[in-house]
Amino acid sequence: MTPIPRSRSINFSTISLSALAWLIIIDKLGFSSYFLITWDVTRYSLACSFYHVGRGSGANSVVAYCLRITDVDPIELDLYFVRFLNLRRTSPHDFDIDYSWDERDEVLDYVFKRYGREHTACSVP
Repeated sequence: MTPIPRSRSINFSTISLSALAWLIIIDKLGFSSYFLITWDVTRYSLACSFYHVGRGSGANSVVAYCLRITDVDPIELDLYFVRFLNLRRTSPHDFDIDYSWDERDEVLDYVFKRYGREHTACSVP
């Protein structure tokens, strides 16, 4: 897998500290599987060379950025994920993963086969 091109030098200690803090919060809130399933879907699409755009409140997470769910670098853009995910919030944030119309059906097919129709819901406009 090729790395995401960066427009500036990366401060790995800042990213590591931020990622560790968010991983702790994500785990305490029980949202780890939510991130991992979203990562699995985007990992599949990247392996198929499908282009995706990750949006939603979860896109401000350095964890989502490191997992390549989104190309939004929250450290470079100085975004505050705490606005969307903190220990007082009990509802999960959202990820909107957009695909081209001609790739969407293959990604959906992967999701239904991987996780089973009885465990999967879909809202496609």
